[in-house]
Amino acid sequence: MRSYSVDASVYALPDIAKNSSEEINEYLQSLLKLSQLIKREDIRIFLFQKDITFLIDHKMLPDADKINRLRSKITNKNYDPQRVVSGFLRTIREALQSWNYTAENHPKRATRELFFENWFHFRKIETKNTEIELKDFCENAFSEISLEILCKKMSVIALLNKFVYKDHEKHRLIINKNLIKNDISAVHLSSIVKGDFNHSIPDIPSKEIKLVHEKIGISGLGDIGQQEFSDILSAYETAKKDFVQNAKTFIIGEDVEEGLREYSRILKSKKINEGYADTLYSHLEALNDFVIRFRQKEQAHKDFNQYKLAGSPDFRPCSSPYCEYFDVCKSFIYLLGVRCSDENQNQLDDNRKVYDERIRGNGRGKKELFRIHLKPHTEPCFSSVFFLTLRIYFKWDREEEKIIIGWLGRHLYLPIKCPPHMTSCWRWDKGCPANSYSSIL
Repeated sequence: MRSYSVDASVYALPDIAKNSSEEINEYLQSLLKLSQLIKREDIRIFLFQKDITFLIDHKMLPDADKINRLRSKITNKNYDPQRVVSGFLRTIREALQSWNYTAENHPKRATRELFFENWFHFRKIETKNTEIELKDFCENAFSEISLEILCKKMSVIALLNKFVYKDHEKHRLIINKNLIKNDISAVHLSSIVKGDFNHSIPDIPSKEIKLVHEKIGISGLGDIGQQEFSDILSAYETAKKDFVQNAKTFIIGEDVEEGLREYSRILKSKKINEGYADTLYSHLEALNDFVIRFRQKEQAHKDFNQYKLAGSPDFRPCSSPYCEYFDVCKSFIYLLGVRCSDENQNQLDDNRKVYDERIRGNGRGKKELFRIHLKPHTEPCFSSVFFLTLRIYFKWDREEEKIIIGWLGRHLYLPIKCPPHMTSCWRWDKGCPANSYSSIL
């Protein structure tokens, strides 16, 4: 999965008095597109919490008065400042609430961490002697934004690309297009970085790290492509060709295509499609990247053979800290921007239907228990499209060093209770019908 971090220059309030109507239109268009990109599930978009703090302190996020001033200058009536700005600021507020969640005052963290520092646990980073090639930037590019802060962002992105992804294109920085020259798609950085990374990303050395002429991919909002697949079945067929036939990283179980066809029929019957196909492909791509990464690491074989339960969730960024494959994964799937979870052992033990639903074909004519799963798309049980929750159940094949996909489609059965804020649920007598299509076919 491709991921991006967004620099504050993209959404900071411009000087309304100095900027032309066309530039104000472009600003509102950027806010609208960024809000749309954040909602996409086939890519991951991150903001920097320190950017938000800086913009708040310097009054560079629009308030009611500034919204009226923006309205007085726009010429494109398609971008209503109140609607565009309110929608974007709502996203920021939700992210700030997620940032402040703790185990003590919230039983469950927000489901979508937007801040880069939260997701990667990069909160105590020191940089020095940082330099970027300024020839790649337009003249006066840094008159309103801090070059020092930008360099620190680039340093941590360079760390990820160098030590985790081994690919400078995997995580890119989105920056205001007016700051960079038109033909620039990457810049180079040199820096000395120090931080405590061992608890979050084992592949990054814990000592002082010297980065020399590291390449960082640079994008504008307009560079992020349109979604590629017309429907979810075509995305699956492409994934099968790419990852089963070519990369040889997957084994497809006997129940997979039945589950996906069932899911596809529902999408068509409800005339819904946008985003689901690309989301499915990007999550399968993350599993493919995991297999390739594992095969390249000799140490991973030793870790797997000496398997032990993973550590406390307080010291692991992975959302499945007790996963039996953690010593193989090392949170790599999580670091690709996707959510991976294990099933609750008590539910497997106490409810036979929960267990039986997860017994699926292993691609070799036998049945196995599948409990580890990715969460490409989630709908709450009270949503009008609750049945479109999408899951990928898989397991690691020790002998062939491949991923076995056991299930693609709806969420497998769980006896979900009413949400805390609901005193009763009209779906209670059926358990959670998100696990069954019988009521909507």
